[in-house]
Amino acid sequence: KKKNAVGMVYFYIGEMYFDKGNLDTALVYYQKYLPIAEKATNQYMLERLLRSISQVYNQHGNTDKAIEYSDRAFAIAKANGFNIEVGRSYGMLTGIYFAQKKYALAKQYCTWFVKIMKENGDMASTRDAEKIFAQLDSVTGDYKGAYAHYMQYIALRDKVNSAELRKAMVKEKFQNDYQKKVAADKAEMEKKEALAQAAKQKQKILMY
Repeated sequence: KKKNAVGMVYFYIGEMYFDKGNLDTALVYYQKYLPIAEKATNQYMLERLLRSISQVYNQHGNTDKAIEYSDRAFAIAKANGFNIEVGRSYGMLTGIYFAQKKYALAKQYCTWFVKIMKENGDMASTRDAEKIFAQLDSVTGDYKGAYAHYMQYIALRDKVNSAELRKAMVKEKFQNDYQKKVAADKAEMEKKEALAQAAKQKQKILMY
């Protein structure tokens, strides 16, 4: 358990460096966690780790290693029924094969990427997949397909933006309501304390 906890720390430090664009340091921490994750029972975290390592190699241009780790992540996700993660692996492989100009393979994986994300109601990922599909169709000369996928991307982009705006508005309202409640509770408490203090003072006067 202690090793697993240490391993998780390695992973999240790696994620922090990855987000900052420091890929080499991120990979160092991912690789520190890898032997721990491989011995642990948490297949979900192992899948995430392998996908993160794949992303590092992909951004470094080492596509062979990127595919190797992405395939491992995909196998774990598939075996454990992690549907969203299966879709994300398809998305990773779409990007890798696109960069390699293996457009037929990229289109196949992108088809699966779109299908799984739609089935799981992940609008943001479906939006991203439709955008990639439009680009793939464009570079392969399928301009009708490119237009259709681009229009799907636009529609989903607007839906996601609208949903995010609604979430932001609800969050802001909740925060405002909470702050008002805290202020009201504080005022009520101060009022009660003042009344209690006044009652004490009155009692002292009467005693004298």
